[in-house]
Amino acid sequence: MHLLCLPPEILLEIVGQFDSVLTLLAFANLCRSTYSFMHEASEQIYRQLCFKIGYTDVTSYGASSAIDTQWRGRWRMSHRDPGLELREALGRQNSRRKPIYLDCVRRWERFAKMRFFLDRSWRLGELILTSTKIENGGPPGGIHRFKVDPDSGIYLTTGVNCRSLLLLMGDIVFPALIAAIFNALMQPASAPFATTGSPNGSAVNPLRCTLTSNSGTFTPRFNQGYIGCMAGEQHIIWRRSDISTPKAPISQARAKFLESRSIKIGGPSGREFRPFAEIAAPGSLNATKMRDPYFIGSSNQRRALYRFDYHRGTMSTLDLSRLWQTTGENALADSTITYVEILDRDHVVVAGRKSISIWHPDRGCVALFPPAAPASRVTIPRAHYRSNAKAPTWTAVHHDLRHGHLIATSMGERGVTGSGKLIWIPNWKMLINGSPSEVEDATVVLTTNAAIIQLSVENERALFVTQDFSTNICALWLLHLRPFTSIEDFKENPPVLMCLLFPLPCTQPPARIEMTIDEIMFPCCSEFMPPPGREAREDDLSSWYQRVLNLARGLKPVDMRWETLSAETLWKDPGKPNPASGSPSNDRDALREVEKQWASVLSEADGTMDSMCSLSFGTDFWALC
Repeated sequence: MHLLCLPPEILLEIVGQFDSVLTLLAFANLCRSTYSFMHEASEQIYRQLCFKIGYTDVTSYGASSAIDTQWRGRWRMSHRDPGLELREALGRQNSRRKPIYLDCVRRWERFAKMRFFLDRSWRLGELILTSTKIENGGPPGGIHRFKVDPDSGIYLTTGVNCRSLLLLMGDIVFPALIAAIFNALMQPASAPFATTGSPNGSAVNPLRCTLTSNSGTFTPRFNQGYIGCMAGEQHIIWRRSDISTPKAPISQARAKFLESRSIKIGGPSGREFRPFAEIAAPGSLNATKMRDPYFIGSSNQRRALYRFDYHRGTMSTLDLSRLWQTTGENALADSTITYVEILDRDHVVVAGRKSISIWHPDRGCVALFPPAAPASRVTIPRAHYRSNAKAPTWTAVHHDLRHGHLIATSMGERGVTGSGKLIWIPNWKMLINGSPSEVEDATVVLTTNAAIIQLSVENERALFVTQDFSTNICALWLLHLRPFTSIEDFKENPPVLMCLLFPLPCTQPPARIEMTIDEIMFPCCSEFMPPPGREAREDDLSSWYQRVLNLARGLKPVDMRWETLSAETLWKDPGKPNPASGSPSNDRDALREVEKQWASVLSEADGTMDSMCSLSFGTDFWALC
């Protein structure tokens, strides 16, 4: 029987098994009958495809999704209106372009193609580089740390030299924090993919209002419409006004707190941030993380980790004293906590100088990463196993929701230059439930001859920054993650690192990078980017920087290789030209010229990080709108 002779409901089930937009397009182009069938049933077919490949799932929103989400499983069956489903799917996309998606994407077919174009753009490294400058009162000393609110299209930034806080488009002053909120919505008509600070593409001008200010320093946190800021023993959570009040009971003390602090922070979208919770921790906190409804913070002084549920106003404590123990079977002999991450309702990751550990509130430390060396491999000098004799200092740990990838980075061992590394296991739960041999067979390490200083992981992509201390050149790298099952599986198709930008348009390493489904953001220097609406002059630093970019195109400034935990090489990238390897002399000369020109640029630059740089992906899709 011919396929097209089948009843429509059966044919729909067959076509519904297709797993890519390209397959559906190829099927539609087979003949006139298939084209007509796809045209008549496109909404149902593309809707089914979006659910099948995960475009609508919470894992597509990123690791910043709230822990108590209702987006999984039975949600799909509870809806009767495909249009409502589509609006909710678009509303959960982690992007500052969300208002444009809601306006332009009205059908499931367009939603599927939007995500397809985005994925293809990331795979090919096709991007548009733009920047937005903060005018008239940016953070003192320039932008330092920042967070992105994709629902409002705003940034929250802290300054380099500050003890208090201001705000953009309704600036606030938090204790020890400069938060700048400014409009970052796109131009929906002419160029929706171009990052601009205002409707006419000019620089952003901050509006200010001052709250309270105390001494101290801290990094702001933002998640799902909540801002967390802390200084010393004070912890304040702010809630965006469009978020409904949680059903959890609010105590009389909370009500009095809200009433006594009724100052509101207004933004360009009409939304406001209002005080929501105040919790006191027993001491200052070092590393913090926020994932609704939890705010966690570690205390090196008290050797503990505190977890706040700011909806219920409760706090629990994890005893981390084992990290500091130097004797005994369970001693970890670490000296500090450098990073924390929330994996799910029960598990948190704690990174230190020597190892990464996973902790459970009731069971304590349930996993160590990387694992200790087997007895037969203890003497391998370059191995990447955990050892009390080595201190690689793990500076960042992130995870991806889609498959559970866990990625950690290290700047390198103290006193050993060019020893940065990235360690990756495709499913963090294997560290808890798997045997030592299974963990080793699913762990790979990327070694570099430069420091790895920043990391971001979202939607099966890892983004990191390398810094060459000898030349002060930073490069931005992209790694596409896939759920490999073993070392042999990894060797069959090792992911190739993609250098997206080299050198970065800043005189110092960025203190943070953010990644959404369609954009990469980090602080930069406006003097390296031409002002909106005009071409750079020949003598501008922006023209000089562009010439350096052109000179560096196609070059890889860092040597990289994939290794096992036992230091067996799985794949080696030629990377930085090396005379001993027989690399073409013109490549070596070009890299030396890049380093020379970059040194000249740095000598002339002011160096203030007064702009936000944006690398936008998926711009081909907007040409179809």
